[in-house]
Amino acid sequence: MASASNWTAGAIAARAEEGHPQTVALLSGPLVLFAMTGGATAVTSQQLLAAIRIGPQKWRVATGTGSIDLLPFTAIADEPYTTYFKVA
Repeated sequence: MASASNWTAGAIAARAEEGHPQTVALLSGPLVLFAMTGGATAVTSQQLLAAIRIGPQKWRVATGTGSIDLLPFTAIADEPYTTYFKVA
């Protein structure tokens, strides 16, 4: 991961994969946030950057079809997750 960061007041950033600007990971400060989903989810970069913290180690992204919960790796137990999002 390398190229651009977009920071908001809540310290949420989307980092683009080098050479793949539509593939991003979501960060809160130094933490990579993992989506608690087993498959691809349609989401925009604006939706990702609007993630809100809903617990000590839990964030939520509202999408056009529902919501996605996000956790740092250390908070994930035995659940499916994904790291990268393809954004529109």
